[in-house]
Amino acid sequence: MLRGMSPRALRLLLVLCGLYAVAVRTVAPLWGIPFGRSHRELPFVVVYTLTGLGPILLAALPLPVYGWLLWRSRPRATFTLRDGGFEAPAAAGNLLSAVVVIAMMSSPGLLMVEGVPDRAEARFVTDPVSLLLSLVVNALVFGVMAAYLILSGRPRVRLTPAGLTVRTLRRREYAWGDFVAGRPLPMVPERGWVLRFSLRRVNQYGVLWTATVPAYLFHVRPEFLAAAIREYADHPEHRAAIGTPEELARLQRASTAPRIGVTLPS
Repeated sequence: MLRGMSPRALRLLLVLCGLYAVAVRTVAPLWGIPFGRSHRELPFVVVYTLTGLGPILLAALPLPVYGWLLWRSRPRATFTLRDGGFEAPAAAGNLLSAVVVIAMMSSPGLLMVEGVPDRAEARFVTDPVSLLLSLVVNALVFGVMAAYLILSGRPRVRLTPAGLTVRTLRRREYAWGDFVAGRPLPMVPERGWVLRFSLRRVNQYGVLWTATVPAYLFHVRPEFLAAAIREYADHPEHRAAIGTPEELARLQRASTAPRIGVTLPS
């Protein structure tokens, strides 16, 4: 079941981890400051571990579980059947995911906390400057989370009988006839996952244009996506069947055959 966890669900789960981290960073000082003041006799390392490092580790507690779920739900050699075409949605793990993790660990909590003078107690800040700074930092943190939910779900790649659509921050469409047939598949590197295909378009210097497909943004194995694009660029007779379960099964069988110019990661 975990294997089939959708990228959308994983992105939402990461944001929930972020909200949990913000809550921990809010509550922990209310306990940590009084504890530190009441136990001055303890070594500094012990107090810091419990009141400083402890909340950070507690805030990061869900991340290993998220990472495990992300690994279990890593992309496979398949597409989703949708509206008469093959589609791969946005991947769950990308650069924006790392930004969210950094942002949530940098949050000071919903409001900054300060110690009460001459007492082993803590309270939310009363200084207007500190309060404003706390609100600004939290606005940035929640802004990053909101941007992540909005932008991380936008990328998708779609194959239809008419051609290829690549949507990132902008939308690019290529007809199958735009691709130069007979070329070997692009090499699929272990890192980067950017595919480049030659097009039947020549620039002012007489060089063929290339179609760039950032495969790392999509929830599909890059070498499978490369094989699918080349399959329909080279074989017009199969294009009409795109979007059917039978054609997807045939494509999966065809993609397992050895191809010149393809590197299959382990």
